[in-house]
Amino acid sequence: MEKIKILIVEDEAIIARDLQKRLENQGYIVTSASATGEDAIRRAGTESPDLVLMDIVLLGDMDGIDAAGQIRALYDIPVVYLTAYADEGILERAKVTEPFGYILKPFDDRELRSVIEMALYKCSSEKKLKQSNEFLNNVIEALSLPFYVINVDDYTVAMANSAANFGTLTKESTCHALTHHADSPCSGEEHPCTIRQIRETGKPVILEHNHYDNEGKARTYQIHGYPIRNKEGEVVQVIEYTLDITDKRLLETQLLQAQKMESVGRLAGGVAHDFNNLLSAILGYSELLLTELPEDAPARRDVGIISDAGNKAATLVRQLLAFSRKQVLEMKTVKINDLVENIAKMLRVVLGEDLILELNLNPAIRNVKADAGQIEQVLMNLAVNARDAMPCGGRLTVETENIELDEDYARTHANVKPGMYVMLAVTDTGAGMSRAVQEKIFEPFYTTKGSRGTGLGLSTVYGIVNQHGGNIYVYSEEGIGTTFKVYLPATVSADDVVAEAAKKTIDLRGKETVLVVDDEASIRRLIIDTLTPLGYNAIEASCGEEALQRSAMTKNGIDLLLTDVIMPDMNGHELAVRMKQMRPGMKIIFMSGYTDETIGSHGIIDPNIKFLQKPLTPKKFATSIRETLDEA
Repeated sequence: MEKIKILIVEDEAIIARDLQKRLENQGYIVTSASATGEDAIRRAGTESPDLVLMDIVLLGDMDGIDAAGQIRALYDIPVVYLTAYADEGILERAKVTEPFGYILKPFDDRELRSVIEMALYKCSSEKKLKQSNEFLNNVIEALSLPFYVINVDDYTVAMANSAANFGTLTKESTCHALTHHADSPCSGEEHPCTIRQIRETGKPVILEHNHYDNEGKARTYQIHGYPIRNKEGEVVQVIEYTLDITDKRLLETQLLQAQKMESVGRLAGGVAHDFNNLLSAILGYSELLLTELPEDAPARRDVGIISDAGNKAATLVRQLLAFSRKQVLEMKTVKINDLVENIAKMLRVVLGEDLILELNLNPAIRNVKADAGQIEQVLMNLAVNARDAMPCGGRLTVETENIELDEDYARTHANVKPGMYVMLAVTDTGAGMSRAVQEKIFEPFYTTKGSRGTGLGLSTVYGIVNQHGGNIYVYSEEGIGTTFKVYLPATVSADDVVAEAAKKTIDLRGKETVLVVDDEASIRRLIIDTLTPLGYNAIEASCGEEALQRSAMTKNGIDLLLTDVIMPDMNGHELAVRMKQMRPGMKIIFMSGYTDETIGSHGIIDPNIKFLQKPLTPKKFATSIRETLDEA
């Protein structure tokens, strides 16, 4: 163990030598002896003793108290005073230097050792305490959260880290939040202060506090208060830290909205599937009746009304499927600027003469992987919505831009993946929307247009954008206008750019054998009644097992299998696999009122397989059958 080094400061030489001998006999090392205050300060700096034994009365202009004060301030070395006097005035002066002990002359060896050891123990304890405090202060200072210690008697801030002095929440506003109920001034017993609650109950308190930041934006803070007690168990201070939970609350709201939209979407998708089967029969037989009735038949008008109503219903079903993200998409690489420019002429017609259409298209815009027809539907629906918001005229601006959504953006926006996006923005100078309307704007059947709107236009947009892996946000100010921003994932591929194929008329007649499989009798009957007059040998089956039996009984072979996907016992994919094993050259078309997502879960993942989305019309499935049979 290293020996303790002691500096003696004593102007009486005999006393100094005697003290040195006594200290050395007890195992201490005496670095030197000094007779003046100035010399003592110099030796303390050069010799670095562990303790200074300081006589209060010294030669020269500086007494021991002044010398001890400078040694403590410069080198933080503990000092023990040696004095022959117990004068109250001298002791009061000595207290200012925070001495580690006193030895009153004359003293024996036991007193000397006891005072020195106590002084060294006190010094060691204070150093450990100081190190602990420094460590704690560093930890508190390193916190990015505002941290406070507040006195409960007068609500003053006893301690705070630097984070409390920056950002949006000041010490004063936080202290106000802790000492008051949210939005309520502390006024006697009616509204007891939060700190008073902590002091009386002894329990921690968590509250939320709304505050405007330096830019005038509303922020939400969560303030945690914890009691500090004295030896008697009384709460004397409150430890408090503050969390900015604005982004957390925003994400929670977005998540709840997304969950609500998902639930409504599932309901809409299920309803749409059932309606598709019904509409297939209504539209199909209406079309057949119109082809069979003479031009002058009175019933043609009634059938036409039925057909028109069915088509309107089919449009509503498609919108429901779009909202529920359950449409079958034909994904191609799309040049978004070309798409906007191609539809601009139609938009000008839709908008009318009172509205100005302005295009701000980035010439270096990236491509997107999308269904061009569905994105056109998005743009058209947004344009119609903007038109209705500007009955007295205005300006509609369509803008495209390359946007990178980073990790920070993704953290504050639910269901957003970081990466490069193409932004398609549609801005109007209309009446704008209140915040309450904005919160419901994408919900199906919600409309502000009364009987003039279906409430499916923007919900369709929402569904299409989400099904493309994108996001849509609305920004609106009442009396100023509205901007819808659609973000679609950008693609670096320039291959397979969508192009308008030249339409050609095909002969729908044929002599091939077609096996029609559907558990809905009305659907089977419609297809058989359509194909038979066209020359096909049409065979029907209500389930997979019956289809296999009919196939085995057909000697001349089956050229094409047209089957529903979702059926009891054996689904369409399983049936197709088994029939392909028996008839490798057979063509296949799947049909369903369900979605591409549902279809994928039942095994149809090959993009080369034809798929028909119900509701079916005779022309629609007859054309698809002929095109499939004519393919090499």
